[in-house]
Amino acid sequence: MSDKNVLKSILSSIVQSSKGTKIPPGAKISSWQDPDLYEEMIERIQRPAIYNGMLLEDYGVDRLTGDIYSFKRSFLKKLIWSHRSLRNMNMSYPCVNLVDQTVFSGHQKKSLTINVHIIVHETVNGSPKLLIEAPAGILQASWDITPIDVKQFIGRKSNWKVNHIDGNKENFHPSNLEWVTSMENANKYQQSCRL
Repeated sequence: MSDKNVLKSILSSIVQSSKGTKIPPGAKISSWQDPDLYEEMIERIQRPAIYNGMLLEDYGVDRLTGDIYSFKRSFLKKLIWSHRSLRNMNMSYPCVNLVDQTVFSGHQKKSLTINVHIIVHETVNGSPKLLIEAPAGILQASWDITPIDVKQFIGRKSNWKVNHIDGNKENFHPSNLEWVTSMENANKYQQSCRL
């Protein structure tokens, strides 16, 4: 199949919906192929993506759908998610593998497999207050430059979890996600099991 036919099949599979243009997983969109669609997507995607307070400059999150996009090359590519564990899909969350030479420098292959709902919620809806505000007795300027692992050690992040409001782990739409404490998350899970 020629490049032109591949492009036509990708573009023909793009469907209009009430929430805007939907892009099929793995699709690549460049400004020279479809300038109008490219501009629409650039306006919808919040960039850089944020994970645990770290800025991922090569990635962005669609504000409307929660889809994650890569800007690593000269085109926009929608990332394909998969479950972390195929053995126990009920307990597994959708994940994407992100590569960043700087942010993940301490990891093998300079990449990390990340739960989609966390990166979507932190990027689009923001971090919980306790990740942003300095603890009592620490200057805000010092807290801002404190490495994330130190912040986690202090324990300010470990208490916050991302909850799926509708209980569906595969629904990582930004409006379906909320920050809750570990206790609230456990209570909400118990309530959903009773239904």
